[in-house]
Amino acid sequence: GGESWTTSNATLGPKMDEAALAQLSNGSILIAMRHKALPRLGRALAASDDDGATWTSPITYDSALKGDVCQGSLVSFGGVVYLASPACRPTCANRANLTLFSSADDAATWQTERVISSPGSAGYSCLVTGALLRNGAGDAPGEADEATVPEGGVLFEGPGPAGAVLPPHIEFARFPLRARGGG
Repeated sequence: GGESWTTSNATLGPKMDEAALAQLSNGSILIAMRHKALPRLGRALAASDDDGATWTSPITYDSALKGDVCQGSLVSFGGVVYLASPACRPTCANRANLTLFSSADDAATWQTERVISSPGSAGYSCLVTGALLRNGAGDAPGEADEATVPEGGVLFEGPGPAGAVLPPHIEFARFPLRARGGG
């Protein structure tokens, strides 16, 4: 895949931005979008069965994915879809509570996997789309263990010192991957 690309002329609704895409287990494409009413409605979602030429209409808003108005990272791995985004816990404030959500049923339902970063602002995440190699104690830098472990990763703007307006550094966190239909 990826030998050729085309531009979709589809309009996905008013004031949608910072979209992320992932392929679902049935081959369709899921798009998750940021919008101004995200704290009230949840993340905007649509799907395409024709490689992005057309999208489901109307767009749905998933209340399980309420959060601050911020980009979210979306990937699919092993039949499970993962989304990293600030979440409302219980209210939305300053892009706090960077949370990893997962769906084992092609985005029909979502569950919270874990809170990646809770104090202060954290956002603009990038999920790693595969199992990471573990660099164990005694390994030379860059030399991985013989076997992979079922972990994914997320790169994100870290919360920084108290009172900082913008996060001053980048952080990386690992998380366990799970099998489709598994816990």
